[in-house]
Amino acid sequence: MSVRIVFWLSTIMTLVVGQGRIIIPDPMPEASPVVLKEVRTKVHIQNNIADVTLDQSFYNPNNRRLEGEYLYSFSGDTRVRDFSLYINGKKTKGRLLTAQKARKTYEAIVRAMRDPALLEFMDWGLFKARIFPMEPGQNRRIELRYEQSLSDDNNLYRFELPLRQSGQGTIDKMDITVHIDVTGQLGVIYSPSHPIQVQRVNARQAVIRFSAGQAPADKNLIIYYAESDADVDGHVLSFRPRTDQDGFFQLIFQPAFPSESDSRIPRDVVFVVDGSGSMGGEKIEQARQALKYCLQALHPEDRFQILRFSGDVIPFSDNLRHATQENIQNALYFVQRLQASGGTNLFEPLKSAFRQFKAPQHSRTQTVIMLTDGLPTEGVTDVRELVRRLEPERHAHVRLFSFGVGYDVNTWLLDRLARENQGKTRYVKPEESVEGPITRLFRKISTPVLTGVSLDYPAHKIHTLYPAVLPDLYKGQKLIISGRYSKGGIVKFTLTGNRNGEKLQKTYRIVLPKREEKHDFVARLWAGRRIDDLLGRLRFEGENKEWVDTIKKLGETYGIVTPYTAYLVTQDEQAMADMDEKMVQRLNTLSAQNAAGGSPSKIRAMLGSAAHRAQSGAVQNSVGMSAVLESEIMQKLIGGEERQEDILVTQRRVLGRLFIYIKGFWREKSDRPPLRIKKLRFGSEAYWTMVKRTPELNEVWALGDKLLFKCDGKWIQVTP
Repeated sequence: MSVRIVFWLSTIMTLVVGQGRIIIPDPMPEASPVVLKEVRTKVHIQNNIADVTLDQSFYNPNNRRLEGEYLYSFSGDTRVRDFSLYINGKKTKGRLLTAQKARKTYEAIVRAMRDPALLEFMDWGLFKARIFPMEPGQNRRIELRYEQSLSDDNNLYRFELPLRQSGQGTIDKMDITVHIDVTGQLGVIYSPSHPIQVQRVNARQAVIRFSAGQAPADKNLIIYYAESDADVDGHVLSFRPRTDQDGFFQLIFQPAFPSESDSRIPRDVVFVVDGSGSMGGEKIEQARQALKYCLQALHPEDRFQILRFSGDVIPFSDNLRHATQENIQNALYFVQRLQASGGTNLFEPLKSAFRQFKAPQHSRTQTVIMLTDGLPTEGVTDVRELVRRLEPERHAHVRLFSFGVGYDVNTWLLDRLARENQGKTRYVKPEESVEGPITRLFRKISTPVLTGVSLDYPAHKIHTLYPAVLPDLYKGQKLIISGRYSKGGIVKFTLTGNRNGEKLQKTYRIVLPKREEKHDFVARLWAGRRIDDLLGRLRFEGENKEWVDTIKKLGETYGIVTPYTAYLVTQDEQAMADMDEKMVQRLNTLSAQNAAGGSPSKIRAMLGSAAHRAQSGAVQNSVGMSAVLESEIMQKLIGGEERQEDILVTQRRVLGRLFIYIKGFWREKSDRPPLRIKKLRFGSEAYWTMVKRTPELNEVWALGDKLLFKCDGKWIQVTP
C-alpha cells in the first residue's frame, strides 16, 4: 500500500509536494505543502495475515483552509476494516475503488497535475475518503486499519508498510511495532530497507521495532520472515536482470531460537584494561563499573582473566579462572583497587592475552575485550612493528573487541587488530560514558549459538563472497552473505559450525534463477560490501591501482560515496543547484549530509583525507579527533552489513537500472550512447499508449516528465 492525500481549492491545479499528492490553484504559487509529521503503526502478523493499524498526523502550514481527498494505494489481497477521521465530532467514511476505477482515478490525477509520480501505482487498488476542512496551522490525524494476506517470495513471507513519499525528505517522528506469531518455528527475519530491532520472544514469536526522529521518508518498510524447523534456517534473495552478466545473491542464515534444554556454550574472556595515568578520574571509575557488570554476568562454567596494564602488566591470576562465586568476589576486589598511573605499553598485555588461549576450544568461545585511551608510549611503540610482532601470538579462533577512549588513540592500530581478529572497534568520545558501550557489547556476545562458521560452495559457479571470513553468531543474530553467480540453476551450499560444543553441518540446495528482476537492493548491498573490503585492504596494505579503480567504478555505478568518489558529492551539489525548486522538493533520497551527519563539504574533506591515508599507507596521522571521526564516517557510509540507501540525491536505481539526473533529465546510464531515440510528449495519446503497454515499467515512467531510458530495445525520450 501507499498513501496519497489530494487537496484542492479550484479546478485549475498545480503540484506542491509532501507525503502524497497536493493539488492547489495556479494563482497561489506561495502555498506550502501539507506535511506528514508523525507515523505510528502497529502490525500483528498471524497465520501470514497482517492486521495493520496505520496512524498518521498531517500538518497544514498554510494560512488558508484546504479541502481534499485521502487516497491510499494498495496491492495484493487487502481488506480495509476501518477508517477513522473525526471532523467536528462526525466520523468521515471512505470507499474502496475497484482496480478499473482506481486506474482511471490515477490517470485523471496525473493528467490534471502533469506529474507522473502516481504512475508507479497504476495497477494498484485505491481507498478514497473526503477530508474537509484542513484548518490552517493545524494537524489532521487519520487512522486506517486493514488486513493483508502476505505473499511468498522464495520461501520468505514479505510484508511491506507504506512510508515512502513524494518529496518530503524526513518525517518528524516514526514509531513502528510489528508482532509476528507463527504456528511452527520462526526462522529468518530480515529487512533490506530499515535497521530494525528484533526481539525474539520464543521459538515462534518475535517483536520488531523501528523508532526514529527525523526518519528518512524515501522508502517503504520491507520485512521478510520465514517459518522453519531447521537448526539453522537458510534462504536466498537474488537479482539478475541480464542473463549476459553475472547475477547477485544474498544468503540469509538464522540459527534457531535457543530452547530451555539447549546448553550454553561456555566462554573464555580476557579483559585487558588500560591503567595508565591518562585513565585517571572518571574514566577509571567507569571502567571499574563496566568490569563489575561483566564479571557478575558470567556463569560458573565460564572462565576469565583480567590484565591491568600501564608500563607493565598486572594480571588478576596466573591463568584463566572459572567464574565461581569465590573467584568473582576476588576479581571484584581486584577491580575495585585498579589505579591509574604510568605510561602505556600495548604490546605486552595483548601478547599475554593471546597466550591465555593455548589451543582452539570448539566447546568454548574465546574473546579478548580491550579498553585503552592512549598510544603505545612504552615497549613496542611503532604500531606496524607492534602488529608484526603480535602476528605469531594471535589465534584464528580468538576474537578481539577494542574500545578506544577519547581522541588520543591510533585508529589504524585498533581497527587493524579488530579486523584481523574478527572483532569490532568502538570509539568512545570524551563526553561519552565508557561503561555503557562495554556493557552493551558484553550483553550482545553473552550467548553464542554458532561458532567457527564456514561455508562450502562450487567455486566454478559462485564467486566474490562477502564477508570473506564468516563471524560467530550470537543469540538473535543472523548471517548475511553477499556474492555473485555465473549461471542459473541449483547450487549446493554447506554451512558448518560448532553449536553447543558439537559440530553442526547443514546443506542447502538453493535455486539461483537465470533471470530475476526483483530485489535490486541485493546488488547494492554486494557493491557496498566489496567496497568496504577493498578500502580495508588499501588502508592496511597500501596503495593498489586496481583496487582504487574498482572502488571508483563501483561507487559511480551504485551512487556510493567513498574516499575515491567524494567528487560525486560535489557533482551532486552542482546538479541540485541547476534544478528548479520543484525538482529539489521531489527528490526523496537522503542527501550525503543526512546520511553521514555532517555538511557535504566536511564529508568531502574527511573522505579526501581518508583516501590520502589509504594511498600512502600512513599510520602516523591516524590519531586525534579527525582520525576518530573519519573512521566512524567510513563505517557509517560503507561499513554496514545491510546498506539501507543510496547516498546521492541525483541518482536513482529503479528496477535494477541506474538513472542519473543530468541537465534536467533522468537518463538511464548505459555503456553505449543511444543512436536512435523515439520522442514522446508527456501526456500525449502516444505517451499513454506506451504507459499502458508496459505496466512492468511503471516505476520508470513515474520518475518524471523529462526522461530518457531504454524500452523494448529502443530508447524513449519523454519531454514536457
